[in-house]
Parts: sequence; structure tokens; C-alpha cells
Amino acid sequence: MAKATTTIEKRVPTQAEQEAEALQEVMSAVAKNKDALLTFLDVLGELHESGALDMAHGALKSRHQIGVIGMNQLNKSGAQNMIKNGMNTMQFLAQLDPNKLQTMLGAVASGVDNAVQPDAERPQKKPGLFDLFKQMRDPQVTSSIGMMLNFLRGMGAAKGRE
Repeated sequence: MAKATTTIEKRVPTQAEQEAEALQEVMSAVAKNKDALLTFLDVLGELHESGALDMAHGALKSRHQIGVIGMNQLNKSGAQNMIKNGMNTMQFLAQLDPNKLQTMLGAVASGVDNAVQPDAERPQKKPGLFDLFKQMRDPQVTSSIGMMLNFLRGMGAAKGRE
């Protein structure tokens, strides 16, 4: 008859066996991801050559001091307003139609160019009241005034909704 089992001996791998198994897993992962690792090493080499890796390393080593400086800058007067203004500016830009903005900014750039270098046919003198009334017949001037009036109308309508 067979003898009854009273104890179970669990096989515990030695430290050397555990290290050999871990090394085998790492080598298997390296073999599977060879292309990705080579690309990563190339990028890492470029970062090292450009000095960006040294800067990142220094920033990580000095992260506590950098954090203290950053917090001190945020605690200065006006920093919170600057952050809020930046966020409001981003929200404003997100609301604008890029094509309309492109048209408007193109017109502004043309106006700036004309203000700095007026046409040769128009002498640059201080306009009188009669000259201003004569300019009202110019289609380009009336178009610009109409655009500005529409802008002001829209701005006033939005202000009235507040």
C-alpha cells in the first residue's frame, strides 16, 4: 500500500534562478520590440546631442526649487489675472470663425499699410472738415465705416444681453 502524503514541499526558486528568468523575459521583450527600441534610442541620442536631455535631467533634479520659484511667481499680484485673461482669450478665439477673422485681419493689415504709406495721388496733409465730408463719397471709406458700425452694433447688442 502507498504511504499517505502528510507534507507538501513547495519548490522555491533560488535568487539566481529568479534573475535568470527575469533576464529571459527582458530579452524576449527586447526581441519583440526591436524596431521601437532602436527608434527610441535614436531619439534619445538626438536629445542628448541637442542638450535637451541634460536640461530635462537638470530640471528633474531641481524640481523642488523650480516648483518653489513657480509658486512664488503665481503668488505675485497680477499673475492670477494674467492666467484668467489667457483663458478668456483662448475662449474668445475659439468662438471666432477663422474665415471671417482672416478677412478682418487682412483688411486691418491693408489699413495699416495705407496709414504708413498713403497713395502718391493723395497728398498727406491734415484733413479739414470739408475733406472728411468729401471722403464719405469714397466707396472704400464708406465700406470701412459700414463695417465699423456693424462691429459696434454687434458689440452693443452683446453688451445689452448682459
